[in-house]
Formats: sequence, structure tokens, C-alpha cells
Amino acid sequence: MLLIVFWINTCIYETFKYNNYFSYNETKVILLMSKEEIVLPSGKILTLLDLVKFCYDFSETDIAILFELVDKEPKSIEELSEKLNLSKATVSRTLAKLYSMGFITRIRKPGEEKVGRPRYLYTTTSQTVKQKMRKDLEKCSELVKKFIEDALSHM
Repeated sequence: MLLIVFWINTCIYETFKYNNYFSYNETKVILLMSKEEIVLPSGKILTLLDLVKFCYDFSETDIAILFELVDKEPKSIEELSEKLNLSKATVSRTLAKLYSMGFITRIRKPGEEKVGRPRYLYTTTSQTVKQKMRKDLEKCSELVKKFIEDALSHM
């Protein structure tokens, strides 16, 4: 577990240290080209992209939107939609998912406090993402250990 947490921390740091814009495809390339990887007993190589997709059931779109929000100015659905060339509906669904999972925060758009349906700006920090992933992976690790122990005790 420590190896995985260290690996994720290293990969996330390397990815997030760049504060410039990542396009949808650049985000995928950065994740795929992360220096660290895990070689499983089967010989299969596990990358950060694989791990994030598996642990959180994230699509590449989810990952691209998350990375677009890390350590940057808060963005609206419209801004993310335009920047990543995605529909507003897709961006809205992904933001709702990321928000409910605790990866991002939302702030009411300034100047629109009392007018109609609230509009939000979304943001997050690399620290928030790293802490959440560490906590979740530790919990996952414990659940997997317990699952294996329980399964083996019935053999």
C-alpha cells in the first residue's frame, strides 16, 4: 500500500507541477507517460491512468476536467465546455460526479446570488486531490485485504 501511495503522490506531483493548460489529449498523454508504474505479479503494467480509472470509475473526460480545475482559477461549466470542446451536459454530469465524490468545490458565481437558478464556479487544489486519493486508496487496500482474508478462510 505504501508503494502505491508513494507512486500516486509522485505521479500526481509530476503532473500537477505544471500550471499551464492541459488539453483533453495532453492530460491523457501526461497520465500515460508518468515515470512511475507498477508491475503486477501477472506481468501487467499498471499506470496512474489505469489506477484512477479503476478506483474511481473515471472516464478520460472526468480526468481531463479534474486536471483542468487543479490549482487554477475557478471555472464555470461554460468555460470548461469551451476549453475542452465538450458539451455543457457532459461537463455538468462530470462536475456533479467530482463534487459528490469530494474532489472539487463549487462557489456561487459572484453577482448572481439572488437571480434565478444558482450558477457555480468549480475549483480544486492538488493538495485536495492527493489527500483524497491517499485516503481512498488506504481504505481500498484495507477492504481488499479483508476480502482476501475472508475468502481464504472459507477454503
